[in-house]
Amino acid sequence: MIQKILDKYPEYRDTCGIYDLKDKAFTFIRDKTWELEATKDVVILVPTGTEGLNPKNTYEFVDNLDYTFTLLHNEIHKDTEPAANVIGENCFIHPTAIIGTEGMHVAKAPDGSRVQMKHVGNVILEDNVSVFAFTTVDRGVFGSTIIGASTKLDSHVSIGHNCKIGKNCVMTAGTIIAGSVVMGDNCMTGIGTRIRNYMTISKNVIIGAGSVVVKNLDAPGMYVGVPAKLFSQFKSDWNF
Repeated sequence: MIQKILDKYPEYRDTCGIYDLKDKAFTFIRDKTWELEATKDVVILVPTGTEGLNPKNTYEFVDNLDYTFTLLHNEIHKDTEPAANVIGENCFIHPTAIIGTEGMHVAKAPDGSRVQMKHVGNVILEDNVSVFAFTTVDRGVFGSTIIGASTKLDSHVSIGHNCKIGKNCVMTAGTIIAGSVVMGDNCMTGIGTRIRNYMTISKNVIIGAGSVVVKNLDAPGMYVGVPAKLFSQFKSDWNF
């Protein structure tokens, strides 16, 4: 199946995410709600039977989407070295912190085994970022994991692949942020915060200690609980 797709599109030898498209690349969507009108020359892998797609785009219908795309990505990038990390000025990185490790993205094979998707992106730390002890920041699967200027990552924080963390944020100890989270500027997480993958967090958000975020936090304010819910509207005199 993988070789048939590669043979059908001999000029396509890259992969990308649907929200960061590249020319002559393969990407994927899980259902039509993910779809954008393609602005690049891409082939989009979609699950067999998906309906209501934009007829202007090019699709390949596949069974077991995650597994098929993982194999395709890994074959294309089998000899690709991960991109170099970019570290801004005046950054502090504790010797035990790990910047640019490969995160976990696994797909289930038909026989039940798990296949890891190779990560070929990097990490960008903007200026004045601090990363304290035993914290990990995963490199991007395709592009970059970005930590915004003047953001501080306390000890034992985990930032997943392809996250985009804004400027002037504070992640306190034990915060775990899964992959592809987008967080606005001037946010703070309490100790032990958990944020599931693909969440979007507004700017000026405080997340209380031990809270679990499973839905987008679309408005500034303080959120607490499991799952996290709005506790207080944002106040301009908050000093955090």
